[in-house]
Amino acid sequence: MAILTKPVVIHETDLSITHVFSLVPILESHPQVLADVLATAISLGATPDRICILQPARGPGYPGFKQIKEARFGMKTVTDRLQADGSIVTTPGDALVLTTRDCAGLVLENRSTGAIGLGHCGREAMRPPATSHDLAQLAMSLVQAIEPARKRGHVQAFVSNSICPDCFLHDLPYGQKLIEDFVAIFGDEIFVGDAAAGKLHMLKMIKWLLNGRGIPAQNISINTDCPCCNPGRSSYRGGDTDHDEVSIVIKKHTPILQE
Repeated sequence: MAILTKPVVIHETDLSITHVFSLVPILESHPQVLADVLATAISLGATPDRICILQPARGPGYPGFKQIKEARFGMKTVTDRLQADGSIVTTPGDALVLTTRDCAGLVLENRSTGAIGLGHCGREAMRPPATSHDLAQLAMSLVQAIEPARKRGHVQAFVSNSICPDCFLHDLPYGQKLIEDFVAIFGDEIFVGDAAAGKLHMLKMIKWLLNGRGIPAQNISINTDCPCCNPGRSSYRGGDTDHDEVSIVIKKHTPILQE
């Protein structure tokens, strides 16, 4: 068992602290690494039996796709992970863990209740609903779950990292098919240049959606480092199929703001 060191991202507020570690062997292929992840969360202040590790869905049809589920703790094996794209914790010392590669991780804080949320905001999880019966974008669902009321000014957001539009091309016919829904809903708004070039700007889309859910721009922090652009980071588009980025978010023992 070894504690992960040298986080590539650290973001701290009075309610939570987020660490992102890169080049972590994929849990499915290296189940022994789970012990390292748990030990790292504990070393950062997590309560040992209050750590929830998410297993984000690969896309439609996979368990937990676009779903926000109640946190489950006491995980001992890789198969114990919570199959969901997001979850929320409320008790000081609780931790949420998310594995990604190029996809964004979204951390939300409700400053009126102290609740902390973590969600996986990849392209498929953020795909606009094709019909009214489809699930909404993951970011919107997570905001709704953490703060059902309209007082969204109490919510603060942090986007841990995401692939940049220059690395996230969808210019070939197959890629153009994948972004049709985004073009139909957003037009050129979330692309760099003409949407026909297929440079999907995930960070811009997440910010746009959060603003639309009532979270003001001053409440949103974004880390713009692109895993694919930066050597030594885990990026599927960059050709690394053996490692993940691991985000660990811990709710701190800090009083929440009063109404």
